[in-house]
This record gives sequence, C-alpha cells and structure tokens, in this order.
Amino acid sequence: MLLEEKIKELNRSNQELEQFAYAASHDLQEPLRKIVYYSDYLSRYYKELIDERGKVFLGNMIGASQRMTQLIHDLLNFSRIYR
Repeated sequence: MLLEEKIKELNRSNQELEQFAYAASHDLQEPLRKIVYYSDYLSRYYKELIDERGKVFLGNMIGASQRMTQLIHDLLNFSRIYR
C-alpha cells in the first residue's frame, strides 16, 4: 500500500511540474518575443545608424534572446518526457 501511495504522489508531482513548466514558458515567451521583434527591427532598419559598439551590443542581445528561446523550448520538452 505504501508503494502505491508513493507512485501516486510521484505522478501528481510530475503533473504539477509539467503544469508549472508550461505556465512558466508561456509567461516567458511573450516578453521574449518582443525583445526578438525589436532587436530584429533595429537590425534591419537602423543598422547603418548604429555604431560598431552598438552593433556588438545588438548582436549580443540577439544571441542571448535566441539562447533563451531555446532554453524555454527545452524546458517544455523536458516537462513532457514524463507523459
């Protein structure tokens, strides 16, 4: 009986983890989409107006937002492993 209770508790915990990962990733994706959109916009339409240092910063921002996007997708995939 104790083993069955532990299994139920583990399943409940896994389900809570999956729900948390989904909610967290959804909440993180919206502001990240705006960062990606505006950095892409700056890169496309204002590239000639940005000095070399600004271009480095913009490239760093684009790279970081791409890594964050991948981390969010990986978090979602990890939470789905238990399904």
